[in-house]
Amino acid sequence: LPIYLVFTMLSLFALVLLLVVPSSALASRSVSGYLIYCPCMGRFGNQAEQFLGVLAFARQLRRTLVVPPWISYGRPGAGIDLTPFGRHFNLTKLDAAHPVIDMRQFVDKLSPALWPAGSRAVFCHSAREDGTCQAKVGNPFGPFWDAFGVNFDRDEFYGNTAGSSLGDSESWQRNYPSNRWPVLAFMGAPASFPAQPKHLGLHRHVAFNEEFLESLNLLMEANDLQRPSLAFTCATTWISREPAAPCCLSSQPVPALLQLPVLRPVQSPRPAVHENLRP
Repeated sequence: LPIYLVFTMLSLFALVLLLVVPSSALASRSVSGYLIYCPCMGRFGNQAEQFLGVLAFARQLRRTLVVPPWISYGRPGAGIDLTPFGRHFNLTKLDAAHPVIDMRQFVDKLSPALWPAGSRAVFCHSAREDGTCQAKVGNPFGPFWDAFGVNFDRDEFYGNTAGSSLGDSESWQRNYPSNRWPVLAFMGAPASFPAQPKHLGLHRHVAFNEEFLESLNLLMEANDLQRPSLAFTCATTWISREPAAPCCLSSQPVPALLQLPVLRPVQSPRPAVHENLRP
């Protein structure tokens, strides 16, 4: 083809791309560097809310999000269980919204070159009493990073440089450019709790995978549950084996309720462990 036709075709293709693909989507694909963190606050509900904020943060910084597993807890002292994100959720759909990579894949395949042992910094807002982040002190922090064989070599206090606002993306990109900081590793989720209202819309990118939906359909059919149904749990530190009362059913047209044990207080309404959390 004549050279002018080649340039004309390329120009038309670029124009069509700009018209069809939203600019936000194009910007989201232009990423450099990685963001990794420990979802170390609370159980699934808390982790899921903060995940939306972390996803928004990764998009602002234009970094690939290293998706961690969900953390669950068994009996006290039994450690933690890690459930890969992709076991229940669709990583492909999430990646279509913003580049992501499973944490195990990142640590095993990419980190030896991008983030080798001996040069790993961990980020926290400010130093603890001993002058460090204490990024692996306590449960689930230590067991989580140990599950991936990750140790940190130094601490970075972003409150001293990037400011206290995680929303100041320009400051982050200026102080921690990806060419000098290919990986930003946070001891906890760099996001607020509860999730900010402006981030709630990102939930549309977090979808169950086909395998989980199939198992859910089989469960509903086996129990003769009509659609729509409502499933909920009242998760606290309280314990009981009594069936749950339909506390959330008023006049709403919900034909079925998956009941979990109602949770009643143990003898001490303020467990001793909570006393240590007072200011």
